[in-house]
Amino acid sequence: MNDRATIKNTAKEILRRYWGTCIGVLVLYAVLVSAITALSFGIGDFFLVPPLLVGLTLFFINVWRREGPTLDTLFSGFQRYPQTLLGVLWLYLWPSLGP
Repeated sequence: MNDRATIKNTAKEILRRYWGTCIGVLVLYAVLVSAITALSFGIGDFFLVPPLLVGLTLFFINVWRREGPTLDTLFSGFQRYPQTLLGVLWLYLWPSLGP
């Protein structure tokens, strides 16, 4: 099992290579989510933000795997739109079933 120092050094090594790209993608994600939330009156939160979140997650998985993450990865959640929407519906409706 890896100790804390090994994990920290690995993360620093990976981020040293992709630091600028990671910051740029996070800023773009924040701007897009803010714009969607402000302009869509809550409807976009349900339909547009989850695919972006899936893309952001896939972006950082690619960073960790050192697979050359690109800006296109941020929008890759829209390629899996039906699965993403069903996952969000599942997460929103599951609590309403009750115990």
